[in-house]
Amino acid sequence: MTKGKTIIVRLVLAVVVLVVVVLGGLQYVLQNRLNDVFAEVLPALKAEKGVDVSIGNASVNAFGGSALIEGLQIANMGAGYGSGQAATIDSLSIELGLLNLIKGTLNADRLELQDFDFNLIRNADNRLNVNDLSSAVIGRDVIPMPTIKGVVSDVGDSVPEPIAEAPAAVVVEEASEPMPIRIGSLSINGQLEYIDYRIVEEVALVTGKPAGDPFRLAMDLSTRLENIHYLQGGEWGTIRITGNLAGKVDVIKVDLSGDIGPITDPDKIDLKLQGTISEVDLKLFEVFGAGEDPPMTSEHPGEIQVNLESVAGQVNAGVSRVVLRFKDVLLSEKLEKKYHVARLPYITIPMELSGPLNSMKLEKPKTGDVIIASILESAGDEAVKQELKDKASEAIMKSDKLDKYLDEDDKKKLNKALQGLF
Repeated sequence: MTKGKTIIVRLVLAVVVLVVVVLGGLQYVLQNRLNDVFAEVLPALKAEKGVDVSIGNASVNAFGGSALIEGLQIANMGAGYGSGQAATIDSLSIELGLLNLIKGTLNADRLELQDFDFNLIRNADNRLNVNDLSSAVIGRDVIPMPTIKGVVSDVGDSVPEPIAEAPAAVVVEEASEPMPIRIGSLSINGQLEYIDYRIVEEVALVTGKPAGDPFRLAMDLSTRLENIHYLQGGEWGTIRITGNLAGKVDVIKVDLSGDIGPITDPDKIDLKLQGTISEVDLKLFEVFGAGEDPPMTSEHPGEIQVNLESVAGQVNAGVSRVVLRFKDVLLSEKLEKKYHVARLPYITIPMELSGPLNSMKLEKPKTGDVIIASILESAGDEAVKQELKDKASEAIMKSDKLDKYLDEDDKKKLNKALQGLF
């Protein structure tokens, strides 16, 4: 279950990374002549760095102050990512505030990306496709991945070999100094899909069965930002992310909103993001527990409460957390024997966030602490009371049988919980 939670958080993080990438690309295109991008930059990008970017059509209305780019495609590079594209954009439309160019600032009144399909892919070697692309272009990963420990497989668990130093950047005469940009309104509408080849390899090791198709989780997402400053100071802007599981409006419903500071450095983002991811069906993540008895199950969808704050690209620990809440939870046989309860009306799982924003760490609480806290929370539930009363009398608490499942600290916690129940 923990891996499933991590993936949902990683998808939210991918949206933030996408926004920064879009801003950087827009700043570059606006500061250079569109013809130069077609004739010089894109061919050189493929020849020198191996990054294949194609555009179907582009047009500029100089008098109306607008531009339209259609059929943009970015191919994956590196092995193990499948045959699809990394990203496709059906149309990208820009409305410019040309008068601001006189002040040395690019001003886009409106930027809209329609049918933006982005595939975030982890291959069997624990590499993300966006990191292979970013390493080729800027010489580093944009979403650092932790080293996998405790799993031995044919694909290996060592840190990938360092990528060779990227060739010198393509120089365009007009772009010697990046020009600041302000965007009045930025809208990104499309589908974000997470594809994982590594997980099926891990499951195959546990079950002894051949690895199947990669795990896939596709989300229909809409991201809207207002009053965004890039490479310059200014007021804070706003961000809103809404969406759902692709094709299913009532499953994994995302509703996040907050504020984003002026982006003077893409690696040092100030961000405040709060909200909920509701209707989370645990069955969507059954692949993660293949071959194992899941510790907890529920027939009811749960909710994830998100509170994320970062200052200069560092997550504000102690404030930032995700909290999962499920109802009518059934414990596994092993946990039932240990804690003398088979069902809990509610269970709450808080996970603290820390570290750099682009590689957040999730601190998972101990299962025992979660269950004891949920027992205390359920003190008014008659079914839990009766079940504990039947199974956890004082005699049982002192029996040798129970000693097999509870240490002294657990006994004290459970006794305290029972005293409040009866």
